[in-house]
Amino acid sequence: MTSDRYNKHRGRGGIRAAAWSIAVFFLLMPAVLSATVTVRVGICPNEPLIFTGKDGRVQGVYNDILVHVAHKEKWTLKYVPGSWAECITRLNNHEIDLMTAIAFSEERRLIYDFNRVTVIENWGQVYLPKDSEVEAFLDLTGKMMAVLKDDIYYNTFRDLGAKFEIKPQFREVDSYAMIFKMLDQGEVASGIVSRIFGQYHDDRYRIKTSQMNFGPVELRFAIPKGRTRSVLEAIDTHLKPLKLRKNSIYHQSLDRWLEGSSKIVLPVWLNPAWVVGSIVALVLFIGSVSLFLRWQLRLRTAALEKTIAAKERIESDLRVAREIQMDLLPTEFPPFPERHEFDIFALIEPAREVGGDLFDFFFVDDDHLCFIIGDVSDKGVPAALFMARTKTLIKSMAGGQQHAAQILTAVNRELSINNDSMMFVTTFCGILKVSTGEVGYTNAGHNPPLVVRPAKAPRFLADTGDTALGIDEDLSFHEAAVTLAPGDTLFMYTDGVTEAFNDRQEEFSEARLQQTLSGAQAGEVSETALTVLDSVKRFAGEVPQSDDIAILALKYLKG
Repeated sequence: MTSDRYNKHRGRGGIRAAAWSIAVFFLLMPAVLSATVTVRVGICPNEPLIFTGKDGRVQGVYNDILVHVAHKEKWTLKYVPGSWAECITRLNNHEIDLMTAIAFSEERRLIYDFNRVTVIENWGQVYLPKDSEVEAFLDLTGKMMAVLKDDIYYNTFRDLGAKFEIKPQFREVDSYAMIFKMLDQGEVASGIVSRIFGQYHDDRYRIKTSQMNFGPVELRFAIPKGRTRSVLEAIDTHLKPLKLRKNSIYHQSLDRWLEGSSKIVLPVWLNPAWVVGSIVALVLFIGSVSLFLRWQLRLRTAALEKTIAAKERIESDLRVAREIQMDLLPTEFPPFPERHEFDIFALIEPAREVGGDLFDFFFVDDDHLCFIIGDVSDKGVPAALFMARTKTLIKSMAGGQQHAAQILTAVNRELSINNDSMMFVTTFCGILKVSTGEVGYTNAGHNPPLVVRPAKAPRFLADTGDTALGIDEDLSFHEAAVTLAPGDTLFMYTDGVTEAFNDRQEEFSEARLQQTLSGAQAGEVSETALTVLDSVKRFAGEVPQSDDIAILALKYLKG
């Protein structure tokens, strides 16, 4: 009997304990479900990308993106303001979880983890006092230059200055705004500011924008190295479709902050406080607003008409520039119908109206064919001008010359002298001895060509280890050789082929290029080139072309 009573009491106690556990679970469940992830975000004064407004609210392009992502992911954003140097220190010490508007670089990738999708591109811009007579980089030597401490453009300029003997006296400050104030007050002779910050603020100071810009970078988000990447992965997940949709919060934010569409300031006499309490005043207020909006509409319509006209003129000029650029490149194929020892074909697809990729081929004598392909470090009109200069120099230096290394050594010397733009061009130059199939070549920092042989896997050509043209005038270049047998093809290309991206942020890659060429060995060189181009476009799909594409293919037929 004692044992039965004990078992019954024990059973009742177990039921009460289970009931208590269930009650506690349901009491705590709302708190668990409502818990959110808190993300500490480092921000420094960097209008219009991210900044704290006069009302104390965080604003800017990056904030608009973060607020959208935080809403979708149910994050709580905790902003940690400070100077740029303070934010970097906090990122290094894991005192913040996320850094905004930070430029991506290979050096920084060793220290931080970055998201994959670029938010916006930026570059360094040199600003001057209004009455400055400085015109070129070399004029900055010996003069005081204001720079932002730990800024990527400062570091890039310092490295370039060491190479090109540009030696200003640097004065480190804590913000871009301080640089503009010092320029306005004549305390320094020049200053380095990001081009986005500069375009947003330069009209508030007595300063001028120089023709000196450098260091293009991609602005992204970053976290401390080794932390969980879930925050970055969430940002990329939302940012990729936002960039693809033209009416998304991403593009609305760019229009708002970078185009100035939100900067309508109502005059004081339209303040509602002036008309409170009076119906007559209210009517006048509404009528005044109506007149004001009509006036704004007329102003904006006139401005829009001017913008459209200017855009049409620019587009017309760019079309003419594209036609001129295309006229500089060989366009008739076959180019040498009387020569049956080889077949050659080339094509180019600029990412913009004009670009910086180039190719050419010509005989230096009856038995030696010179051929080149190159890629300028920039895009657009400046790259097109540098491309034209490079192509002209190569052809003039190649007259009667049978060695690619000597041609590029001479061209590099000319490009490096007075290279105020600090652009450079990767170049592959080869000279085919038509009678034997031997090719002497020099690779100046360019993508390695592939040798495509019948019934064999395409292989990359050995590199000569040389640097791009235009960086150091004292460089001497090296030469290597390969012999083409009848039926062999030498396939050359620019990085717009291998670095084309699809909507999953995957690269076309060298491996895919080899695979494509393996299936296109039997055809003519024109078919091979067009097959590769078609494969790249199908791989990229709807993703816009981000870099110029050039292809040059040479097939040796017989000696």
